Amino acid sequence: MAQYKIPWAFYMKYNLRQKTMTIHLSKDMMTKCELPLEMLNLDDTEIKEFIHRYDYRKLDYFSTHPIQGIFDTTFSLKTTHGKNYLKTKAICQKTTYGISCLLIEDIHIHKMKVSFKQLSKTEQLQIVFSETEQIELLETNTQWIKIRNHVSQIITRPTI
Repeated sequence: MAQYKIPWAFYMKYNLRQKTMTIHLSKDMMTKCELPLEMLNLDDTEIKEFIHRYDYRKLDYFSTHPIQGIFDTTFSLKTTHGKNYLKTKAICQKTTYGISCLLIEDIHIHKMKVSFKQLSKTEQLQIVFSETEQIELLETNTQWIKIRNHVSQIITRPTI
């Protein structure tokens, strides 16, 4: 079994009722963005500055529509390094008042897909997240397993 270690970037919780977002940064992202904080609390105006305007609309959409289980989407985030947006794949689930998402940089998803294609048909790919102990504090064990399984589905999903 081939093992692929994937670094996650952010874990975010959006509360539609209060229009607030809590973002937990991974240690890799704290270093990359040169931020000394492990957690950010954003109000509505700060969220609009941090997330691309089209992705801001997704927050309201996913928070108000009845979606069952875990789903994935993309989010583009403004960071302190570079002028471009950081493109991420978000593995999300509905919460009582909004959504919570684990965000992974797109580049890591693409690298995993390449690794998966290079495996023989009999070999399996096991996904392991870096800094697992940090994210386990944020999610229950059963949800964590569902998130990991969903990432496996993303990797094996055929692209157009």
